Amino acid sequence: MDFHSFFEVKQVVLEYIVSYCSQVRPHSHNNGLTPNESEKQLRINTESGQIYLTIIG
Repeated sequence: MDFHSFFEVKQVVLEYIVSYCSQVRPHSHNNGLTPNESEKQLRINTESGQIYLTIIG
């Protein structure tokens, strides 16, 4: 693949990160979940305690 500008390289790298790293590749710091799956299991602390949210996609 030939790149003609830094912008083209930046676009390809960004597409890779968004498509593979966020959706497909599990991360050990997310307990083996992908970043997208981890975000679905978001925990919110409130004054009255903890509320656990599960976002169903």
